Amino acid sequence: MTGQERLLAALHFEPIDRVPWAPLIDGYFTRSLPPDKTMNVVESLRYIGADILERHTPTVRTTVPGVEYEDRVTGEERTQLIHTPVGTLTQKWRLTESTDFLHHPPLQTLDDFEPFIYLAEHSVVEPDYDRWREAQAIIGDDGLAVPSGPLSPIQALLQHDMKIEKVYYFLADHPQEMAELMAAMHRRNKRVYEVLASSPAPLIIDYEDTSTTVMSPAIYRQWSLPYIDEYADICHAGGKLFITHMCGTLKGVAELVGQGRQDGVDSLGPEPTGDLSAPEARAIWGDGKVIIGGLAPPTMKWAAPAELRTLVTELLEAMRPCRGFVLSSGDATPHGTPLDNLLAITEAVRAFTV
Repeated sequence: MTGQERLLAALHFEPIDRVPWAPLIDGYFTRSLPPDKTMNVVESLRYIGADILERHTPTVRTTVPGVEYEDRVTGEERTQLIHTPVGTLTQKWRLTESTDFLHHPPLQTLDDFEPFIYLAEHSVVEPDYDRWREAQAIIGDDGLAVPSGPLSPIQALLQHDMKIEKVYYFLADHPQEMAELMAAMHRRNKRVYEVLASSPAPLIIDYEDTSTTVMSPAIYRQWSLPYIDEYADICHAGGKLFITHMCGTLKGVAELVGQGRQDGVDSLGPEPTGDLSAPEARAIWGDGKVIIGGLAPPTMKWAAPAELRTLVTELLEAMRPCRGFVLSSGDATPHGTPLDNLLAITEAVRAFTV
C-alpha cells in the first residue's frame, strides 16, 4: 500500500498492510534540526519513513472587509492592532528562539466584545482549494494534506482569544454576553466548515486541544460537544472525515467524547502529557472512533532508540487488530527530538506484523 492508501484505509477501519505511522511534525520541530539536516515538514516525514499527514494545509481564505491590521515588533514582543469600524482590538506575543506565545489576548473587557463580534459576523470565507491541491501534489501517494477546521468557540476563547482565567470569570459574571459572543463565533465557524466540506480534501482536523486541566465534564457537555457535533455533521454532508485533535487529559470526558459525532480523536496522549492510552481509549470507544496518537512527546524525545522500539512494539501488540489506528505523537513532536529516535519508531512499525 502507498502511504495515502494506508492512511485512508486506517481512517475507514479497513484492512491495512501495516500500522500507519504519522507523527505530528511542524515548524516547532523542524526549526531544531541540525544545519546539515535542514528540512521542511514533508521532507522530514519522508526522511524518517513516515506516512505523511501534513497538518494545517491552507484550504480556505478568510477576510474581513473594512478591517485594518497593524503589526509592530519591539525587541522580543510583537503587537497587532485590529482596527474595526466599531473599535480596536490589541493582541501581543512574546518571541523566543524556538516559538512565540500570546500573552495579551484580544478580549480583555466587555468593551472588546463588540469589535470581536464584528470580526466574526463580517468574515468573508472563500475557497482556496488550489493551495491544498499544490500541497497534495507535493505529498503525492505518500500521504495526505489536511486542512484545519476552526476550534469550537469555548476552546478558541480558552486557548487564544481570552485565556482560561478570564473565560471562567466572564462565564460567571456575564453569561448572556458570553453566549452571544460564542454564537457569533459559531456562525462564522459553520461558514468555514461549509467551504471545507466542499473542498477536495478527504480529511479535516479541528484542533480542540481538549483537556480536563482546563475544562470540566459539565463545561465540555454544554460548550464543546454540541458545537463539535454540528461541525461533524457539516463535514459528513460533504463526504469528509472529521477528526478532533484532543491532546490533553481526557479520562474525565472520555465517555462524552465517545458520544460525539466526530470520526475520531487525533494526538491522543498517554502520561505524562495526557492521561489516556490508546488501548484504554479503544476499550471505551470500541470501533466508534479512529485513534491517532499513542506516543507521549517527552518519551519520543528523551527515551533511547532501543527503548522506543520496545515501547512501540508493546503498544501495537496491545492495539491488535490495529484497525482504525494511526500511530502518532500525542501532540507536536518536541523541539530537539533526535532523528534517530524517530527512525527507531519507524523500524519498529515496519517490523510489526498486523
